[in-house]
Amino acid sequence: MSDTFNVVEHLLQLGFKTQTRLALAANVSQSVVAYWKANNSVPDDRKRLIMAAAADEGIELYPDDFFEPELRRVSG
Repeated sequence: MSDTFNVVEHLLQLGFKTQTRLALAANVSQSVVAYWKANNSVPDDRKRLIMAAAADEGIELYPDDFFEPELRRVSG
């Protein structure tokens, strides 16, 4: 299924663009980001770093972006 949500792919689409850039934001190596992508998971302790880097780089990122669309909060 090509439509399956992957958190790393989602973060790249939101503005990080490359695994290397995301790795720099999370203070890990690119190979660690590749591992996260393969396992569709980002450790909680790295999410704060990614959020802070996104804000610094002007990337619009919210805590809900780490979850599948059906689990996100509906605004309204």
